[in-house]
Amino acid sequence: MKSIVCAIIFLLPAAAAELKTGDAVLDHFVEATGGTAAYGKMHNTVMKGTMTMAAMGVKGAVTIYAAEPNKVSMVTEIAGVGKIVEGSDGTNGWTYSAMQGPQLKKGEELNESLREALFHKETQWKSIYASAELQGTEDFDGKAAYKVVMTPKSGKPESNYYDKESGLMVHHKSIRSTPFGEIPVDVTIGGYRKDCGVLLPHSMTQTVAGQKIDLEIDSIQCNVDLPADAFAPPAEVKALMAK
Repeated sequence: MKSIVCAIIFLLPAAAAELKTGDAVLDHFVEATGGTAAYGKMHNTVMKGTMTMAAMGVKGAVTIYAAEPNKVSMVTEIAGVGKIVEGSDGTNGWTYSAMQGPQLKKGEELNESLREALFHKETQWKSIYASAELQGTEDFDGKAAYKVVMTPKSGKPESNYYDKESGLMVHHKSIRSTPFGEIPVDVTIGGYRKDCGVLLPHSMTQTVAGQKIDLEIDSIQCNVDLPADAFAPPAEVKALMAK
């Protein structure tokens, strides 16, 4: 009987080791989503999906271009509103829409934009963050999640939450700088699917100053030939840069 009990205990899955540091949580996330080598094989991505602001009855098609080391461009097309472009070429950051015109990001808003544009943020986070501090666990959607406070080399601390069981990032909180002042941002992250050899989120719900924005990604392509002007600012932004 004792041997049978021992055999059953041996066959049961081992409890996951308790992680002790923020670095360990971030390393676990990288491994859980595919590993450092898999991330290193990605050089650019093209994501296509849909953005919805249900409370305002707004829905639009979204295309996001991203490339190493730190270039990104998000194009949103909304019926009746037109095209909204937000991007960074690695040095500059901007937004443009027919309603608000061209805007160049400056100061801390620009720093935040460049930080978010880092293509290999998962594996190269130490190049933009001074520390990652594990501050225990919190309940998120009925499950325990590690809370890791990320302090950037410039700017305000951000909080990331990683599911204790799966290791996947499930939530993000930060304070963003805007022309209208500082605004709290909460992002719920999910819908992980394997693309390009790594698990990537396909569902994000962002709450900005009480306004909820849902982003659903339908497709992700990697290492493709990008349009020559993928990261070029619109002509209106270029004119603003030239002043």
